[in-house]
Amino acid sequence: MPYFAVTLRRGVFWHYLEQCDPAGVLPDRGSPCTDRPRYGVRRPLVLVYARGRRIAVEASHIVTDGTGALAFLRRLLGYYAEELGGADADRPDDAPTPEDLAIEEQYASRVYSGRGLPPPPVFSRAWHLPGARLPRRTYRATVLRYDIACVRERAGSFGVTLTDYVLAVFLYALQHRYHAAGVSRRRGRPIRVLVPVNMRPAVGSGTMRNFFVYIMIELDPRLGRYELDEIATTVHHRMRVELDPRSLHRQLARNVHAERQLAIRLIPIFFKDVILRTVHRMRGETVNTASLSNLGGVTLDPAADELVESFDFIPPRSPVTGVNMTMIGFRDTLTVGFGSSREDRDVETEVARAFAAEGCLARLRTNGR
Repeated sequence: MPYFAVTLRRGVFWHYLEQCDPAGVLPDRGSPCTDRPRYGVRRPLVLVYARGRRIAVEASHIVTDGTGALAFLRRLLGYYAEELGGADADRPDDAPTPEDLAIEEQYASRVYSGRGLPPPPVFSRAWHLPGARLPRRTYRATVLRYDIACVRERAGSFGVTLTDYVLAVFLYALQHRYHAAGVSRRRGRPIRVLVPVNMRPAVGSGTMRNFFVYIMIELDPRLGRYELDEIATTVHHRMRVELDPRSLHRQLARNVHAERQLAIRLIPIFFKDVILRTVHRMRGETVNTASLSNLGGVTLDPAADELVESFDFIPPRSPVTGVNMTMIGFRDTLTVGFGSSREDRDVETEVARAFAAEGCLARLRTNGR
């Protein structure tokens, strides 16, 4: 996957990606997602770390998304299984063909965006978690491992999907934190969770570049407290509305609209940076309280599968949202992951308590104390 051995460069009108040498295998420092790419450092934006029995792939969203990073890790594990001498190791068919590479490195958003679609809705500012932040370059990763059958059974009891149920538990925990903070109705804002949506299945694309949009699921605590079953029902129906492909394509059109405007293309990069920084402050992560990313169930080739005990999925660091959450399945285990830049662990604790109250107990692992 040579298109992942690229570094970020600064041009006259746009930032661009330039081919560079792979970085090899780096020592895992134990604090993920804190070593951000910098200009002038010719290091790829997709890195491989190792420590003990753990292999980790860390990817910048400049290059790919969670689906692309997972595909890279699965392919890497296939080669690793062969290196260890697995008799039935299913190594990828050596080098991909030029046709395969062309598909994998395609910027699918430009191909499938469409034209003339109305823009997606503009959201108001969301409520954000209060509290002190962890020191710079420190990031707490926490994972809770659940028996997936237990969580699926509880989701079924509410008549919702597994993703709906986990998102409902997350909103329930955020609601608890909101009321514990003593936010007044006059100063309150909605709790809004951003949920990325992989667009590859919708159009049949095999790209490894970023190809996702997002939906927003909202809970307004100014209207009062909601029970978990009420939140689960709301989430279920809201997800069905937001996942309408016609609605999702509006974001693709919006994302590439600026690239197609000649006037915008001719603005020097210095002014673009100032404008985009301002837009991001107003319409970036300020509009969501947190995010929930779901990579689904992971399957591996037989030889690689024998080597792997578990998968973790850690979200990118955000000083704005504070705590973000993920979910990933492997065999009979559902791993719920958190990435936090806040000193307190209140959200993670409330999520674990909510699952425990439903009869699902976790095995916990963290890089914090």
